[in-house]
Amino acid sequence: MINIKSEKGSITTIVFVTILFFIVILESVYMSNTTIRKSQLKSQISLKETYEESLSMVNLNYNSADVVKKDGSWNISKGVNSPKIDGTGLIPIYWDENGVEVTLTEESSLEEWNLWYDYSNQKWANAKTADGSYWVWVPRYAYQITSNLGVATTGTIEIKFLQGTTDLDAMGDTISREYPEVVNNAMTNFFVHPAFIDGRINNYANGEWDAEIPGFWIAKYQAGYQNSTKGEAVKNVLYSDLYYTSINTYTSNFLEENLSTNVKLSYPVFKPNTYALNIICAGDAFLLSKEISKANNVYELKNLNSHLEKNSEWGALAYLTHSKYGVDGAEVKMNKKNLGNSIYVNNATSGNKAHVYVVTSYGENNEPYDVSASSTGNVTGVFDISGGVWERVAYFYKGGASSTTDWHSAMATAETTENSKYLTIYDGTAKKGDATSETAGWNTDFCNYMTTKSPVCIRGGRYNSGENAGIFAYSYSDGTPNWFSGFRVCLIPN
Repeated sequence: MINIKSEKGSITTIVFVTILFFIVILESVYMSNTTIRKSQLKSQISLKETYEESLSMVNLNYNSADVVKKDGSWNISKGVNSPKIDGTGLIPIYWDENGVEVTLTEESSLEEWNLWYDYSNQKWANAKTADGSYWVWVPRYAYQITSNLGVATTGTIEIKFLQGTTDLDAMGDTISREYPEVVNNAMTNFFVHPAFIDGRINNYANGEWDAEIPGFWIAKYQAGYQNSTKGEAVKNVLYSDLYYTSINTYTSNFLEENLSTNVKLSYPVFKPNTYALNIICAGDAFLLSKEISKANNVYELKNLNSHLEKNSEWGALAYLTHSKYGVDGAEVKMNKKNLGNSIYVNNATSGNKAHVYVVTSYGENNEPYDVSASSTGNVTGVFDISGGVWERVAYFYKGGASSTTDWHSAMATAETTENSKYLTIYDGTAKKGDATSETAGWNTDFCNYMTTKSPVCIRGGRYNSGENAGIFAYSYSDGTPNWFSGFRVCLIPN
């Protein structure tokens, strides 16, 4: 007979051993899988850390390259075109937290380069030329007047910076060059500002250039006389090869005891706390401005085209100033400095009067370097755009006559009908973007239109214009030399 009890015991033992065997196997597999899983997880964590570190390095390198861009190309981290410095002879500068001017070089750190500009925080890019003159970068943009277009009440202007020399905004959307519909005195869309586009196809109708440009440099201060900057050592005066074509009734200026048409035009400087250069006719200012980029012994510029500021460029500056990237709708304080013809030639103690009235960089408080008179409300902006001296621009009213035979012949004559990249002819038709008809009367600024007898446009007002001076102010002039008119220069990258 079979011993059932014994068999049950044997079976139980076999089952137990079998189960134990499988448990050992399963545990081994589990432990193996767990080890593999841990290894995989550790590997994934390591891979993730490596990826993030690599990504961080890529971003760091990318942002570093972006920060030091200085070729006019789009800076994605700044949301604006980088200032065109490379190959121009311009020297980039910024002001530190203590207001001390700092020159940027190839040895400057990334942190320093990052302080050069930040348009989102009203910090505009600045540079200097070899003579110490200051320049400010106006980047390519599109604008939209969102209220009070053409109404004599201050309105609002929106700005979109554009990428490189394209019409693409920061989001990659294309901005139209067709002037938008106007509804309730507001533009329904953005419009590429004419100062930045190639105008050969439309004969420079709105003050365009002969190429698409990423931006332009504008003199930070009104033109001034050499050796008239406070605190600077007196140097030998550097003269151009151009002669005065007209002096009107003036027989002296700051540099010349005996001013005449046999005297050469001195090169201007664009510096703070400097006597504003006046007693120069429109035609002479037009010609002298073109010489800036050619005067290698003075400014040491390359690959830049200099010229008398055009009405379109004044408008581009005015709109950027009025936007949130500038004073954000506030009024730029006016330069009220008036020396009242109290200065003698070459700062002598007696002799001929210099007919000097205005000092650059002043505001309303009788102090130089007054940032309330800047386009940004800080040191990085453009000064003297309200008050100071009236500024002549390269504008001519079609068919205009002059009070003398030669004052404007270099810029235009009554027979001149064609625009150029240097000169815009007006015939009573409004131009887009020039801060005249679109913003006429804003801030109660002057809006006196040109005539055939006074065909040259002047901008900004003068030191005693009161509330009528400002970035939207314009009036007429016959172009002859006088004590209350000066000029400003723009530089276009080639």
